[in-house]
Amino acid sequence: MSETIQGLEVSLLGILITFTALGVFVLIMIGLQKLFPERENGEVEVSSREAPDEPEKAEVMAQEEESEVAAAIAVALLSFQSQRQGGLGEALNEGKGPWWSLHSQAARHNRLQSR
Repeated sequence: MSETIQGLEVSLLGILITFTALGVFVLIMIGLQKLFPERENGEVEVSSREAPDEPEKAEVMAQEEESEVAAAIAVALLSFQSQRQGGLGEALNEGKGPWWSLHSQAARHNRLQSR
């Protein structure tokens, strides 16, 4: 069998597997849409425990959630910046570490054995 024919067979097999998998995913999506149809009015049920009674409470809750999200983002950014800036040049001042010396010894050993 020539290399060209073998290459075409492998390519065809790959394409068939890819499109078969995509077809399976499409069938799964169609099945899930049939099992869980979209609501006609577009509303989502909310439990009475989560929904506040008055619109003013809803607005206050939304503002509190936004403040919490903003605070979490600020903390994450500060943490990231402190980690990034903390050890910027420390690795350069430490010199060669154990990894380097271990691998340089192994390379020396291999060179001596190959002679």
